[in-house]
Amino acid sequence: MSSPAARKGIANGEIIGPSSRAGHAFVTLLTTDSFGPGAQVLLHSLRTSISAKDKDVAIRPVVVVLVTPQISKQTRKGLEGFCDELLTVEPIANPYAEKSHVSGWVDSGFTKLQIWGLTQFERVVYLDADCLVVEDIQELFSADVDFAAAPDIFPPDRFNAGVMLVRPNLNVYEDMLRAVKAGALPSYDGGDTGFLNAFFPTWYSSPHVRMGSTSSSFSTCGGDTMPQKFSMARLPFIWNAQRTLHWMTHAVAPGYWGAVATHVKILHFSSSPKPWEPEGVRKKGELEVKWWTTFVEMHMAKNVT
Repeated sequence: MSSPAARKGIANGEIIGPSSRAGHAFVTLLTTDSFGPGAQVLLHSLRTSISAKDKDVAIRPVVVVLVTPQISKQTRKGLEGFCDELLTVEPIANPYAEKSHVSGWVDSGFTKLQIWGLTQFERVVYLDADCLVVEDIQELFSADVDFAAAPDIFPPDRFNAGVMLVRPNLNVYEDMLRAVKAGALPSYDGGDTGFLNAFFPTWYSSPHVRMGSTSSSFSTCGGDTMPQKFSMARLPFIWNAQRTLHWMTHAVAPGYWGAVATHVKILHFSSSPKPWEPEGVRKKGELEVKWWTTFVEMHMAKNVT
């Protein structure tokens, strides 16, 4: 069984700036060097989205990047200016690898379960490295629930695991690892999203999240030693707006994306190719242009400083 990230990570962590002052953390995960550009752009967008009054490092949430041992020194060095902490965590193998419908996800997604071991933080907002923060998202921390996520595109009564609000808990963490090791829960997509939906089967019946208040709805989960009261909530789609919806509808039914476009908080470049990949560079729609605009702004800011 892998050691909790709270212990493994701190033991192998590099503190870039003042560490772990707050109870809140933004966290992303890097398991391959090829996602380095995505992580940099995500972290730049996160930093620039934070309002000026909250940029004080003693006030704002900690920014943490989890990396697996195979991440190169060059990639780690490239992340230093974008985060407060780099924590090395052990990879968690995908027990459903042969069923994964995207080959590139086979060795990556399950490692994100390490976020439940980050018990040095009260709450964590996790974002996949292919996300782009469009607006300040700190209000997520005001939702006093144990778990929250936004709906997937298909099926919509399941959540997508690319953006999650999590209250770290070692009992939950250890239950998850036991379930992974035993292959005890199904995964409809052969990946982490399917597994987590099986672990949190009543997510869809949870209330919509209300920022700044405590959820009164408590749900059951797939673990053996879960807390008696474990609260879950649903985030609106704008908190994990997947570009797949744009791809599928903008040409023939633009109103679908238009209904959410002006309200998007987090843009998620789910599916392939990613904007920074060779195929993605050639396939530039309006959302890819938004990613590349942020990429250029990031490099301009680095040159200025």
